[in-house]
Amino acid sequence: MNSLKQLIPSDVCLKCQVCCRFPTPESDMFPVFMKEEVSRLSSVHEPLFVSKDGIFRPVAKPYQGVHGQECACPFFNPVTQACAIYLDRPLDCQLYPFVLIFGQTQKRIFLGLDVQCPFVQDPSHQEALVNYGEYLWHFLEERETVEAVARHPALIGNNGETILPFSPLKGLTETLCHATLFGKPPIASFDLSPLTLKDRVHFSEESFVPMIAFQDLLHFYWKKEGGVAWVIAEQGRHFFMPVPPVTKTLTPELLTKSFDLLDALNQGRVPSRIEGLSEENLPLTEALGCTFYPKSPEYLYRRTDLVELAGDPYKSKRSLCNYFVKHYPFTLKPYQRKDFLECFSLFKRWQEKREKKTTDPYELALLEDSAFVHRRILLHGEALGVEGKVVRIGGEVKGYTFGYPSGNDTWSVFLEIADPSVKGLAQFLFREFCREKKEFPFISAMDDSDLERLRRVKESYRPSFKKIPYVFVRRLT
Repeated sequence: MNSLKQLIPSDVCLKCQVCCRFPTPESDMFPVFMKEEVSRLSSVHEPLFVSKDGIFRPVAKPYQGVHGQECACPFFNPVTQACAIYLDRPLDCQLYPFVLIFGQTQKRIFLGLDVQCPFVQDPSHQEALVNYGEYLWHFLEERETVEAVARHPALIGNNGETILPFSPLKGLTETLCHATLFGKPPIASFDLSPLTLKDRVHFSEESFVPMIAFQDLLHFYWKKEGGVAWVIAEQGRHFFMPVPPVTKTLTPELLTKSFDLLDALNQGRVPSRIEGLSEENLPLTEALGCTFYPKSPEYLYRRTDLVELAGDPYKSKRSLCNYFVKHYPFTLKPYQRKDFLECFSLFKRWQEKREKKTTDPYELALLEDSAFVHRRILLHGEALGVEGKVVRIGGEVKGYTFGYPSGNDTWSVFLEIADPSVKGLAQFLFREFCREKKEFPFISAMDDSDLERLRRVKESYRPSFKKIPYVFVRRLT
């Protein structure tokens, strides 16, 4: 593998009091060397390495730090702050302030960003950090890199309090957690292409925005044939259609062709399914010989109800909004990309609080996934036509929300995060976002993800109606 380009200037690193020093030799942040990296240095530095269970780490040396007795990397010079092997430092060190981490469920691997790095804490470096993170993501998804890291899984640590999850690493996840990366059916043989932003013109905003938002978690492919557009999503070894074929008329013949394509991709491993069908499509199941089931409903409201909050049903919401306006000196402004790290740090704090309140594996997995949906929208929402608002109190980001138009009459509120310690903020942010969308008579609050907590919140706003999407499933034969 080639050396990575350097993000942080050397003069900044030489002033740092964070890197190369650790509380104990067992610290997750203590560097791991790959076997080939040790071989490259062994002629000069072999005595400085210890190997345990195939894991190579430098032998720690005592160090008197600002917090008392600590330990340091043997290649660190405490006088000059320099590294004796800087030009040959391992991948683990080259990546920093980015790190490789497991998710909470240990079923997914991520690229994370350590916010305790002084360079990361400087707001003027946000754009450079985002661009460098994208560069690292591409490097870490290369097959050579995947295979090298997979031979040294100790490079991947556990998520810590100071780590922001930046991007999921599909190649490493599939190799180490699912062991399927290079044994999948060749997508090219099915005439499928990766779904990208330039393909937006072929789909409605209602279907396209969520697909791009989930691109860090799923692979999306598509093709167009005879005026029909198909989208295929891949999750591990399972292929499915997140939306029905895009066409003027959905027929049994077209759905049969869709199921045939999915069956060829799934190779009999799992039943094939097509999501996003409506109640009016249900009669087609008889001709298809397939089963179906409902998903959680989409909640829709009259915009004027959410803005006016009139009458007893909305009394508590109205009171909370009034409390917020009265007690907090706030600003509500359009989201800009320079707000990314502050917003994502707020999400991380919110996520950690939610994780402490549940032991449900399903909800914990949703919380883990949601980090990457928020990240993608925060970074790429503008290119998708997604609009955001940010609330600051005393200059500090305390809430944000994003939405987009779904057709001519509905505005979808796609994401919303509010600091739960700020009374009335969530209700105020939702109301004000809806207030601005005067051209849309209806507001969609999306679905409830089958979480009772979310269902109660969405029901408390008195939906005008609900849309129930259905999933068609073809049984394995």
